[in-house]
Amino acid sequence: IVKNRDVKNETSPTKRRQRIRISDISTGKTDDPHAHHCYCHVAIKIMDKAQLIRLKQTRAALRERKILTYLTEILDDGEYKREPFVPRLLMSFADESSLYIVSELCDGGTLADLFRHANSDAQSLSNHEERNQWARHISAQIVCGLEFLHSMRIIHRDLKPDMVLLLSSGSVKLADFGSAIQVQSDNMEEEIDGMSEFVGTADFVSPEMIRGTRDPTNVRAPF
Repeated sequence: IVKNRDVKNETSPTKRRQRIRISDISTGKTDDPHAHHCYCHVAIKIMDKAQLIRLKQTRAALRERKILTYLTEILDDGEYKREPFVPRLLMSFADESSLYIVSELCDGGTLADLFRHANSDAQSLSNHEERNQWARHISAQIVCGLEFLHSMRIIHRDLKPDMVLLLSSGSVKLADFGSAIQVQSDNMEEEIDGMSEFVGTADFVSPEMIRGTRDPTNVRAPF
């Protein structure tokens, strides 16, 4: 893939502009002689513009790009010294029909895929202690990923097995920030409490979020 490493200045008016088509991604072609060449495996999320408009998901797509750009800036600046457990944004662009988000490749599928494989394979993680060790390993990384997001004032709001990406090394990355929000005030809980819309997937949210009840636990439900 051909990309410019200066991701955080992507929208700068002084940045060189180059025309990149999705067909160029696999061949590594570009008309910019100053572009940095980096050949590697990446993940490309392709979003159809017409479908985004029809499903009223345009804001979600733009929000995801904005949050990934912000997180990548933080990581590239070296301000966060620990493993963030979120994929870095490599580049984003659009053509006449689609929006594209290019990020680090997580080559192990999703946590949901792993669940399905374990359920269909009688020999998979058959030992009780192995299952416990595996669950602790995955859960700890998810918690660390959420801690990083919360330290950046970002609430995911749609965390589920399909959003937990796996690497072949056994590490995880939290993905899909279309439902996420970046809290602006110092009091995160007060700002969350003022939001009334239902966000997320019904099978994976707390009962009070589905009911819309205003009990004390509802304040922390999005967390």
